[in-house]
Amino acid sequence: MSINPKRIGIQIAEHRKRRQMTQKELGAALNISFQAVSKWERGEALPDTAILIPLAKILETSVDNILLGGERSINYKGKLSAKDMAEGINCLERVGYLLGKNNPIYRYAIDGINEKMNNDTESMFRDEYLRECLILEAIIQNLIMGYYFDPRDVRNVFTHDKWYNLFIDYAKSYEPQSLPQNTEAPQDILSSPNDIIIRKMDEEDLPQLLILNEQFNGKNATTQTRMREIFHEQTNEHVIVAEYKEDLIGFCCAQIIHSICYEKPSADIKELFVHHHFRRRGVGRRLLAGMETELLKDGAEDFYLTTDDEDSENHAFYNAQGYHADDELLFHKNIQMRFV
Repeated sequence: MSINPKRIGIQIAEHRKRRQMTQKELGAALNISFQAVSKWERGEALPDTAILIPLAKILETSVDNILLGGERSINYKGKLSAKDMAEGINCLERVGYLLGKNNPIYRYAIDGINEKMNNDTESMFRDEYLRECLILEAIIQNLIMGYYFDPRDVRNVFTHDKWYNLFIDYAKSYEPQSLPQNTEAPQDILSSPNDIIIRKMDEEDLPQLLILNEQFNGKNATTQTRMREIFHEQTNEHVIVAEYKEDLIGFCCAQIIHSICYEKPSADIKELFVHHHFRRRGVGRRLLAGMETELLKDGAEDFYLTTDDEDSENHAFYNAQGYHADDELLFHKNIQMRFV
């Protein structure tokens, strides 16, 4: 589905009026001029990428609802490469050097982009931070049209976390990314159990493991630097991963607990996550079995795990693997150290 500036403008105007806001009030809330809002609503320009999410929050709607002009149907069109998006922006800049920056062909292209996207494209070429914003613009436009981008590929393109985090926010708006509910998964992820490898994590897995952890625990749960530090500290933690075609699709983390009160150690299984495309294929069961094998090697016989007390689907899964709820309650307290 292509982007229609006129339809987007109508959608913004309708939501603004429904919120009983003037163009000036909406502009002030976004730290922009009311003239910029007016250009959006007339279909003469599009909101910047960095503004779309706060704009949607203020108008109490979603980004895709704004950009699709109220239409919600997105058909899966295939997978694209973030590296190709970056190269496309680089090629656009090179056209100016090859044809000349005053050449009408180049000028029409740049002036058209500037007018429709309210950008100064050539200034963005000269600034690494803004160039990445332009790459993100290209990625988001394709997300909206139904294309899928691998988050690992996107992360390698951006050096600034802001743009990667914005990509994640936008991708969640189209979850499952570019796959509507009535569409089958792409053929490259329709695997048999034999295609999926269960193994211990190694250091090279950390970048992919961080991305999976962000999907499970949130993007601020940890950093790759901290994960690497813990990996080298040789703690009592075990991490088992599921791999498909050299990509990680799930992981399980557990810790061996030694206590002077008990002769044998116990095991605390803390995390179990499988990417949504690979669920209901036995991956979680195989991850848990692989973890249990490693924990038995360390002498643990009692395994404990924590899960949401209201998630009946998880309860049924763990019961099927031989785990049963006990009568103990888990209490939690957070203490933050403050230095004076």
